[in-house]
Amino acid sequence: MLTTHETITLDGRKFGGTGEETADQFEYVEQHLQLALESHPAPRDPACAGRTKEQKSADLLTQILLSGQTGYILAGCLTEEGHVWNRKDADANASRFSQISDPEEKITVRLCIAEFVNGFSFRGWDPSEISRPAERDSSPNAKVPPAKNAAPPAPGTWVN
Repeated sequence: MLTTHETITLDGRKFGGTGEETADQFEYVEQHLQLALESHPAPRDPACAGRTKEQKSADLLTQILLSGQTGYILAGCLTEEGHVWNRKDADANASRFSQISDPEEKITVRLCIAEFVNGFSFRGWDPSEISRPAERDSSPNAKVPPAKNAAPPAPGTWVN
């Protein structure tokens, strides 16, 4: 599950995690996580190697917020009630989510993204394990291995 929220209201509409997320949905979220990492890459300082998972999760959350990918990641995790998740609607929802001005809804968005990031930490995922652009083979035929967070989490874990 990408989200543990049964229902949240954003932009006047109800959203939730279906528990039946598709591979396309996971790929969408993973792509936007990668974009967040590429837009504000964390320094590859060997002194950072001793950082805790909580510190690395905080770094990832900051990267997501600075990158402008928050709405896309949230839109990848949530499905509007009565609808089937698809990329076109997710892109439209991401745009709407980024324009939210209601203080309560803004808090809901931040909490959902924070829970999403913390869900990786609770499952033992290390944000520094996602490959960064400079670490990839630049040849046109190079394959980028899937990130370790590509598989769905175990039921009952906090992932938003």
